[in-house]
Amino acid sequence: MIWLLIIPLGLGAALVLFITPRLYLVGEVGTETARFTIRWLWASLTYNASSKQYSGRILFFKIKPREISPEHPAKPSPDEPSIPLEIKDSILKFKPSFISKNEQIDDKRVEAKSVEPWFWWEHRDLLKVLLKRVWRWLRNLMRALRVDEFRMRIICATSDAALTGILFGVLQPLVYNLPRRFDITVDADFERSKPQIEGTGSLSFRPAVVLGITLWLALRLPWIRLYYLKREWNKKTRGD
Repeated sequence: MIWLLIIPLGLGAALVLFITPRLYLVGEVGTETARFTIRWLWASLTYNASSKQYSGRILFFKIKPREISPEHPAKPSPDEPSIPLEIKDSILKFKPSFISKNEQIDDKRVEAKSVEPWFWWEHRDLLKVLLKRVWRWLRNLMRALRVDEFRMRIICATSDAALTGILFGVLQPLVYNLPRRFDITVDADFERSKPQIEGTGSLSFRPAVVLGITLWLALRLPWIRLYYLKREWNKKTRGD
C-alpha cells in the first residue's frame, strides 16, 4: 500500500522538477541598443532600455510597445505666490503652547549603541551554520542555471594608438583561454577614441527547481535561534 503512494508522488516530483519548461533571460547590449527579455512557455516580456519601452506577448495576444511614464512632481503654478524658505522652516518648527511637554514631539532620535565584537564571537556557531546553508544554496542555484548563449565583441580604442595596441595584446590571450561556450572576440580600432562593447546572452533555469532549492533553504534555517539572536541584538543596541 505504501508503494502505491510513493510511486505516484515520485513520478509527479520528477515531472515537476525535470520536465517543467525553462524560463529564459535574454539580454542584448550595444552602443545604441539595450534590450532585455523574459520568456516562459507562451509568454514573453521585453524591455528596451534605450527607448524606455516595454512590450510582450501572452499566447496569441500581443502587448504593443508602451513607454514607461516617469513620475514628475507637481510644479506650482506661476500665479501662486512662493513662500520663502525661512518662513517654511518656522512654520514646521512651530509648536502650539496648549500642547504639554510630554505630548510634544522630540526631534532627537535615540542613537543606537554599538555592539562589541565579542557578541558575534559568542554566536560563531550560528554564523557558521548560516554561512554553510547559504553557501550550499548558492552552489545548488548555480548548478540549476544554464548559460545557453554568450557572445561578446570588445573593440579596443583609445586616443593613443600605442595604448590601444597594448590593450589589444593583453586582452587577446585572456579571451583565448576562456571556455569555448563563451564566444568573445577582441578587435582593435585605431581610428576611434572610445572603446565599444557589444554582446548578447541567454540564461535559463527551471522555476520548479529554483523554488525547491529556496524551500530547502527556508526549511533548514534555524529560525528559533535567529529569533532569540534578534531579541538579544535589540537589547544590546537599545541598552535595555
